[in-house]
Amino acid sequence: MKKNTARHASLTLLCAAMLLLLALVCAYRIWERAPETSQTVLRVYPSPAATAAPRPMGEREEPEPEPDPDALPEGEAIPSARQDGVYTILLVGNDDGNYNTDTLILGRIDTVQHRMDFVSIPRDTIVNSPWEVRKINAVYWGSRLNGGDGISALKRQIGRLCGFEPDCWAVVDLDVLVAAVDCIGGVYFDVPMAMDYEDPSQDLKIHLQPGYQLLDGEQAMELCRFRSGYITGDLGRIEMQQEFLRACAGQFLSLGSIPHAPELVNLLAERLETDLSGANLAFLLRQLFLCRAEDIHFYTAPCSPATISGYSYAVLELEPWLRLVNESLNPFDTPIGSQNVDLVYRSGDGFAGTAGLQDPDYYRPRPTPAPAELDAPPAETGGGEAEIITGDAGTADPVDEPGTDDGGVPAIIVIEP
Repeated sequence: MKKNTARHASLTLLCAAMLLLLALVCAYRIWERAPETSQTVLRVYPSPAATAAPRPMGEREEPEPEPDPDALPEGEAIPSARQDGVYTILLVGNDDGNYNTDTLILGRIDTVQHRMDFVSIPRDTIVNSPWEVRKINAVYWGSRLNGGDGISALKRQIGRLCGFEPDCWAVVDLDVLVAAVDCIGGVYFDVPMAMDYEDPSQDLKIHLQPGYQLLDGEQAMELCRFRSGYITGDLGRIEMQQEFLRACAGQFLSLGSIPHAPELVNLLAERLETDLSGANLAFLLRQLFLCRAEDIHFYTAPCSPATISGYSYAVLELEPWLRLVNESLNPFDTPIGSQNVDLVYRSGDGFAGTAGLQDPDYYRPRPTPAPAELDAPPAETGGGEAEIITGDAGTADPVDEPGTDDGGVPAIIVIEP
C-alpha cells in the first residue's frame, strides 16, 4: 500500500513538472519574436571598368583626406522576393579595446530547414572605397571618426561585398564573451598547442596549455584572441575561432545546457550591443535548439594575399566568393551575381572592380628600387627629401596602421634626388 502511495506521489510530481515545463515553453513561444527582415531589394551596380594597367613610371599622388565611409555611391535598387523563414545576422568582434572590428562573421539562419551557416570575412579584406586604408576592419573605425555610428557604415560595406545588408547585427566585446562562456558553465575544447603571448600595450596575457580541457570565460577569450603562433596569421585565428564556436554550439545543444537558456538570453539582452530585442534573441536561441550539430556550418571567405599601395590585403576570389554567397548566405529567391556586388578582385596581373575601381592609381604597381639605390648613403642625395614606401616583405611582421591593427609592411627608405 505504501509503495503504491509513493509511486502515485512520484507520478503526480512528474506530471506537475511536465506541466510546468510545458507552461514555460508556451510562455517562451508567446514572448519570443522573429527579427525584422531589413532588405527586400537587390542592388545593381554600374558596369565594371577595365583592369588597372601598370603605368611605366611614377608614384600615385598623395591621398586626399579620409572621406566619409557612410557616403559611398549606391547601386540601383531592384525589389526582390526573399525566402521564407530566412534571416541574416552580422556578428562583429571588437577584441582589441578600440574600434577595430577584427572578427567579422556573416550568418544565415534558415528556420524552415533548421540550418545555420556562418562565413568569416578576414579583417584585411580590401573594399572598393576612396580612402587610404581600404580594409574592411577600418570601416567601423573610419565612420566613428567622421561622426557616424560605425555599424551602419559597416553594414552597408558588407552589403556591397555580398549583395545584401544583414537583417540584424551584434557587436560582441571581450567582457560579453567571457560572461557568456561562464554563463553556460565553460566549454570543453582541445587546445592544439601551447599558447603564450603577452602585449602590455593591450593589457593582454595569453597562457594556455595544450590538451582537452574545460575553458572558462577568460581562457576562451585568450584562445580566440591568440594569433601569433599560426603560420597563416589571421586565417589561422579565424579557423580556431570557428572550431571554438562549433564546440560551443555542440555543447549548448546538449540537454544539460537548456537550463542556462533564460539566463543567457537575459545576459545578452542586457550587455550585448545589438539591434535585437530580448524577444528576438529568445527566438534565435530557440532556432539553435532546433538544429542538430551537423546542421551548423562555418566557412571562411575565399581570398588571396596581396600588397597594394604599401598595405597587406586579402583580396576576395570573385567566382568562389559568389558561389559561397549563393550557397550559404543569400536570403533572396534569385541568385546574386557580379552585377549585385561592389568589390575588388584579381584580374590577370592586376586588379579590377565589379563596379569599377575607385582611384585606379591606388592599385598600380610602385617602382621597385634597385639594390644599389638601397645601399646609397643618405649624404649623396643632393638635398632631396626622403620618402618612405612599403613593399612585399614576405613573412615579416607588418607595421601597425591606424584602424588596421597591423596594416602595412616593413618600410624601405628610398632617397629621391
